[in-house]
Amino acid sequence: MSQHHPIRSNRIRVTFFFAQDAQGSIIPFVVPDPQTTLNAIHELRIDPLDTNFARNPYPVFRALRERDPVHWWEDGPGWVLTRFTDVVEGFKHPDLSGNIRHWELFREPTHPDLKRLRPYDDALLTALEDDHHNRVRRLVAKAFTPRSVARLEPVMKEILDDCLAPHRKRGNLELMQDVARSYPTRVISRMLGIPSDTQREQRFKELSDILISLTSPLVSEEERIAGAAAREEMLALVEEVLDERRHQPQDDILSALLAAEDDGQTLSTTELLSLVPLIILAGSETTANSLGIGLLDLLRHPDQFALFRDEPALRPRAIEELLRFQQPGYFLARYALRDLEFGGRKIRKGQLVLLSSPAAHRDPEAFPDPDHLDLRRMPDQTAVFGHGVHFCLGAQLARLELSTALTKLVDEFPGLRLSVPAEEVEFEPNIQIRTLGALPLAFDAA
Repeated sequence: MSQHHPIRSNRIRVTFFFAQDAQGSIIPFVVPDPQTTLNAIHELRIDPLDTNFARNPYPVFRALRERDPVHWWEDGPGWVLTRFTDVVEGFKHPDLSGNIRHWELFREPTHPDLKRLRPYDDALLTALEDDHHNRVRRLVAKAFTPRSVARLEPVMKEILDDCLAPHRKRGNLELMQDVARSYPTRVISRMLGIPSDTQREQRFKELSDILISLTSPLVSEEERIAGAAAREEMLALVEEVLDERRHQPQDDILSALLAAEDDGQTLSTTELLSLVPLIILAGSETTANSLGIGLLDLLRHPDQFALFRDEPALRPRAIEELLRFQQPGYFLARYALRDLEFGGRKIRKGQLVLLSSPAAHRDPEAFPDPDHLDLRRMPDQTAVFGHGVHFCLGAQLARLELSTALTKLVDEFPGLRLSVPAEEVEFEPNIQIRTLGALPLAFDAA
């Protein structure tokens, strides 16, 4: 059963919503009460289930950053950090952990199907700490090298061509359904060595969609149990491929993970298999919505679209700016390992700390004129992929996926444009990620 608790302060009135994720862990999400007031003139609400908030959450983030940058909800469980310096410190702080077991409200799952998956949850790279984390990270990094990721670019182009081929002569497409939602999952499938156009690839895609859908806390108990069954099937599918690669290594990342060795140590089967749901959940919806929102931003800023189109050498910098300007995820959760002080506030051991990178990336103390999209901007650093020992190992993959897709769309579809007014582009309610419902496009047909 889900639980909700009202949280009130003299500035913000919201509700935190508690539920279990697909792995059975208790997770918190922000859901607002109907009346939320930051000042006497404007009503601002933290409400990921409100399509208006999803369309533009930045006024709310700005108000938080300026008025209460390390904000405590008095009757609730956590803090929200919105300043760039605080968010970066939160990523790197040794006493803030990504392991939900440190949360004061964490409860072990009781259903036997969920309990069977606990060893894989405990082996997640994002949950590991200290020497164990360092060992696994070093081994995984040996597979996710710039060279190994670069080898995926032809695969990405092949998948994009397959997605786009039916639409080239029509002069229109709907980016999210026709391309963005399947593209990253298919890349992950090929990256893991699952052959294309096979029954296993199709099942991998179906299971990935189930796991992604179950990250919402609004799912029923029956759906969570079904998710456990789907996850076990996914693990069995990948273990089959692992066994094949042990006997016949190939030029793919799964083979590289099997071969990774550091001072005589290798990854266990449990550690290898725990990477799969992490890669899917971290690399599917975020990449899909980064692509959709990134293209929407280019089309809403014709001068920046022209820069991207006409100056290919600028594109690596442009990708960084597009990700800074609009990052899909709202928050990343951390849990205090001990009592500590943060941004002048006292944080108690076991409390939840939510790091808001999107809010941090609009901080004028870190980025001049932050609400302006400028592809020539070269920010010294961002928090898009985290910081410190938990910096995302898939960052280069995500950048390449985004760059490859945007390049193909801009270069090969002349006259690319929105087929509806920008203000009519749909956003869907999603508690975790800003989600484009649809992005209808038109272009000059071949």
